[in-house]
Amino acid sequence: MVISENTTTMKRIITSTLLLAFCLYTLAQDNYTVFGVKLSIGSSKYSGMDKYENAKIIPGSSLKTIDTYSSDYYPAWDLGLILQVMRNNLMIQADYSFACTNTKLNNAYINKTDRLKRIRNSTQNLVINLGTKIPISEDFRLIAGLGPYIGFDYTRWMTGSDSYKIEGGSTSLPIDGILDTEDADYHNFDFGGSVLIGVEHKNIQLSFNYMHGLTNIVKDEFPLYNRSYKLGLIYFF
Repeated sequence: MVISENTTTMKRIITSTLLLAFCLYTLAQDNYTVFGVKLSIGSSKYSGMDKYENAKIIPGSSLKTIDTYSSDYYPAWDLGLILQVMRNNLMIQADYSFACTNTKLNNAYINKTDRLKRIRNSTQNLVINLGTKIPISEDFRLIAGLGPYIGFDYTRWMTGSDSYKIEGGSTSLPIDGILDTEDADYHNFDFGGSVLIGVEHKNIQLSFNYMHGLTNIVKDEFPLYNRSYKLGLIYFF
């Protein structure tokens, strides 16, 4: 109940922020709009894995381990398109990207010889950061922003694949020891907050982005939430 109330409050705050940004965007002058491409790399994991690790269960599946295991951060990446709009001191930076996040599993043996190495989640993300730029020189600018993100797994939504779902699902080990969430009992939708800081030099931006999931992504006993840290390289046309 507390999680649900916090999520509802966060959504209201974000909605109000977006409405305010739209009003400022409409009224302000001296503006410009640029498009770009982005490549980001970093690391990610699920928050809330400890309960599954102690219970010797792989979340969103019928798979069980022979002993307790642990989880950790694992490389993650995304590739997408960027839209940046400036209205006086207000920066609106939105990106639509194909993202891959992972959670590393340590000692997650399904039997004496086979183990699960990681959980992989592939989504399409829409991120909208509201912030500002601080000029350092003619060519250098500091940037900062925050806002919401929405993630959606179109592949799982279209195929309905759930071969490792909890009820009556497969108990065999996935290929290469990688459990894809589109083949398990996970939600198609994710929602959370984003924090962005970085620097721009002419038409190149180097940024750090933290994404904090607020919505439970697994259809299981204990909730899981996305956490990711990524460094992004953006080229504006």
